[in-house]
Amino acid sequence: MKCPNCGNEMAEGERFCVECGANIENFVNNVQNEIRQTGEQAIDDFEATVKTEAEQNAPVFENPPAYQPEPPYQPAVPPVPPQPYVNTAAPQTGKNKQKEPKPEKPPKEKRSMAPCPPLSTWAFVWRTLVSGIPVIGLIVLFIFAFAKNINANTKSFARSKLIFRLIFYVVIGICVVLFLIFKDQILEFARTNIVPALNNIPFISDILNGVAAS
Repeated sequence: MKCPNCGNEMAEGERFCVECGANIENFVNNVQNEIRQTGEQAIDDFEATVKTEAEQNAPVFENPPAYQPEPPYQPAVPPVPPQPYVNTAAPQTGKNKQKEPKPEKPPKEKRSMAPCPPLSTWAFVWRTLVSGIPVIGLIVLFIFAFAKNINANTKSFARSKLIFRLIFYVVIGICVVLFLIFKDQILEFARTNIVPALNNIPFISDILNGVAAS
């Protein structure tokens, strides 16, 4: 065994060197402490390296799905087939007979009360002029009255015009029928009463005389 400080040969079991006086136990303890610290540092470095590599290689999950518990198991219930209705009550007659309930009518659609832009004066003027054209005016009124996506004021105007025309045509038809039925009486009344009264008016009598002369 050699002294670690000076290299002098020492016998086994000696604690101090006879040449330099170095304490062999202290030197051994220092060497052991250095070896222990070096080993612990190497272990710590190795663990840190392994942890860093594990964190870098670990998969990253963004917004993991929330845990949702599975619904409890429910056995499937077979569908029940519909059974025909059988009236087991005895038929009622006379006063005790009950009225069958009437089927409910579907609810009527409510008219939209949304505001619509009012029509100007000129809008009423040109609508009135167009509605006065024969045949074409009647077609235009039907379009305005029953077409969709039409201004509510225009639709009401067209419907009122159609109602007035219907009343006018009905009155004219009644007058024509009455004239055909009482034609002779009406003409006789006109000859005896209306024509003499018109002859008493100067300018009308001149017109009638000119018509008769021609």
